[in-house]
Amino acid sequence: MQHLLVLCGAGDAVGPWAAAGLETRASLPVVVVTSDQLLGCRWEHRLGQGGVTSACHLVDGRSLRSSAIAGVLNRMLFVPDELLMLTHPTDRAYVHQELHAFLLGWLDSMPVPVLNRPSPQSLCGRGPGISQWLQLAARAGLRTPTYRQSSRFAPTPYEIEASLPGQPGSPTKLIVVGGRVLGATPSPSVQAGCRRLSESVGAPLIGVDFVVDGASDWQFVGATTFPDLRRAGDEGLDALVACLSDGAGGP
Repeated sequence: MQHLLVLCGAGDAVGPWAAAGLETRASLPVVVVTSDQLLGCRWEHRLGQGGVTSACHLVDGRSLRSSAIAGVLNRMLFVPDELLMLTHPTDRAYVHQELHAFLLGWLDSMPVPVLNRPSPQSLCGRGPGISQWLQLAARAGLRTPTYRQSSRFAPTPYEIEASLPGQPGSPTKLIVVGGRVLGATPSPSVQAGCRRLSESVGAPLIGVDFVVDGASDWQFVGATTFPDLRRAGDEGLDALVACLSDGAGGP
């Protein structure tokens, strides 16, 4: 029987919230798998002329077969720490890389909508640093502040949510779900810019932050491929169902 799959971290409250909302809207059952449940599972991953097939047999008796998965809401950021518990400390970096590559290949091989598809940076999508986000936002037509970066600065670590430091007040947060811009009602040009930004990173599900001054002055200050979907409410859940049903998040 086909179903929708929600992958999330063990402490992620958004994944179960989204799954409950999808369950009441989608025509298919919804299966939730947390990262810690991947511990001790048995994998089958087959590549052949007919394509790629996979199956993950969980210790609780459930099986995730690629042929039965109709769409994936992917909120698994990194290789779960639980998978490295029994690894010798000197081998953990290597094992982490191998597991990341395997999970990336598993998720990316699915011929169904996956929101968001993995990247070498993160299992739930591309994660540019703030300087690259600013460049992409400017190219998408969004207004961006002046930003300077120098080799004299310490390297910026990977950020799940990249944002400019020192911004006054709380930013206005928008959620893009398959081309729909939710969370507030900016001008059509800002909405179009958010859609172009989503397309430029190949992620149909992103969060975009703005500092707003008046009705028309929206300045981009940050973004993430791991947004809090609860900010989009029922509209966001409706958009998720549409994405997972019509292939908007497909390959």
